[in-house]
Amino acid sequence: MRINSKKGFTLAELLVVITLFSTVMLITSALYTRFASSERRLSTENELYEETRFTLERIVKEFREGTIDYEEYWNQANQGNGDCILYSSGSTIYQESYGLYGQCYKDYSNQFYGLNSLNTGQNPNTGDSDDLNAVSTSGSNDYLQSELYIINNAGNQKTFLRCLECDSNPDNGIGRLQILALKGYDLGYSGASNLATKNDGVIDSWFCDKDYTCSGNLSDGSEFGEVLLNNNDGWTDYSPPSLDITDLKFYIAPLEDPRKAYNENSPSIQMQPHLTVIISAQTAKDKFRGIPGKVPSLTLQTTISGRVFNEVK
Repeated sequence: MRINSKKGFTLAELLVVITLFSTVMLITSALYTRFASSERRLSTENELYEETRFTLERIVKEFREGTIDYEEYWNQANQGNGDCILYSSGSTIYQESYGLYGQCYKDYSNQFYGLNSLNTGQNPNTGDSDDLNAVSTSGSNDYLQSELYIINNAGNQKTFLRCLECDSNPDNGIGRLQILALKGYDLGYSGASNLATKNDGVIDSWFCDKDYTCSGNLSDGSEFGEVLLNNNDGWTDYSPPSLDITDLKFYIAPLEDPRKAYNENSPSIQMQPHLTVIISAQTAKDKFRGIPGKVPSLTLQTTISGRVFNEVK
């Protein structure tokens, strides 16, 4: 009589199989997790590059549609002091002393204000004409500016750019590019309060453009738009919210308007106005949460020449 015998796995064999299977699964899981993290990190780095390049292109586009606003740089550097005629009260409001930079090139020695005097093509009227420039009364060559001031060819549209909360610490908030646009009108200084200068062909009154919210209106000029009340009025975020800008540098050159300073022969002045932008950014902290490793960052740089080839008046 034949006896059938059935063979099975021993406990030791089962333990070996289970151990091998668990090891394979752990390795596979670890590889998948690493692959997924790498893929997510790569996607984040690509998005960082695209958003940084997009932000840089926005700056380039704004500058190419205008040129350096030397009047505004002079206004910010010289309110309440300086060698030229100033109507400023000494505050730091944007556009308050607009138009006075051009007076530095006029010989007003025989007239009280010299508004109709002969252009000299040199700044300042007294002292060394190579010392002073649109950004300084001390002769410093401060090409690096924290804010970029742009004006269009017609002289009636101003665009400002700046970086708010830009540093490398993500706990201090998201560094972001901001923009502010102003529209100019010929209403007389401070709106229509000085009727003698109204409708004289000179842009002298500035209001926030229609897409920007400022907090004040002129009682007799509200149909033109809102006016700035302080330095933070009207600014609007202009970069993607997932982009944390850690540093933004604006290098402007020359430091003097070459169309007004036509009698200054320095090679550092007689050149087409241009801008160099250096932007450093990293992925926003919240977007990078859960991804191992250091937060990705990068720096991009470009130089742009203005497309305005005549004097902006």
